[in-house]
Amino acid sequence: MRVDQSEKHGAKIFSIRGILAQTDSKIAKDMISPFVDDLEVKTIIINFEDVPFMDSSGLGVLVSFYNIMKENQRTFILCGLGGNLMEIMKTTCLDSIFTIYETEADALKAIQTDQT
Repeated sequence: MRVDQSEKHGAKIFSIRGILAQTDSKIAKDMISPFVDDLEVKTIIINFEDVPFMDSSGLGVLVSFYNIMKENQRTFILCGLGGNLMEIMKTTCLDSIFTIYETEADALKAIQTDQT
């Protein structure tokens, strides 16, 4: 598992690559948490395009991030959820909580529209 970080249009983007299971979820959490906790970071996008599998520990990390961001009126977006991951989101009803876009480009377009 690897997490790449970039910034576009004022958003911190984290692209996760590989399986996001228990040990890897902790690593991802440790890498992304400082940005979630930084009130100067207004938008975080997590791209799952290269994640074939995520277990419940990964979902727990996402819910935790979402709650922190929402509590501080900041934007938390998921994108690139393939069929398997999107099915997990639908089964757990998290698709109705998270803001989800098909691609990173779609997510960036949406935040640009919101900023104008």
